[in-house]
Amino acid sequence: MPPDYTTDVGKVRALIPDNGAEYLFEDEEIEAFLSVGGDSVLRATALALYAIATNEVLTYKYVKTDDLLIDGSKAADFLLKRAARLDGQADIEDATDDFLIVYPQAFPVRPEATPRWC
Repeated sequence: MPPDYTTDVGKVRALIPDNGAEYLFEDEEIEAFLSVGGDSVLRATALALYAIATNEVLTYKYVKTDDLLIDGSKAADFLLKRAARLDGQADIEDATDDFLIVYPQAFPVRPEATPRWC
């Protein structure tokens, strides 16, 4: 069954991508990424990619036979770079979401050079 792409879990699955016959992560795992990532889909996707990259390095490392070469570190490096870009994009979104409105002071402020009796 394909994921529901209207939910945050489905959006994370779409960005990983995790939409094959078998999912890489259970819904609960993606919900944990969302929770740790502050409910940011981009940050949760980055966390999932970090987890995939770690698994890639731990599982495949570097294997070379006569006709086969598997370099898990190169795949992990690609995933880490993609995750870092998503983290940066999430930082930009966070910066545009949060802003501070500063109102002028309600009482007049005396300039420093003004004598005290004024």
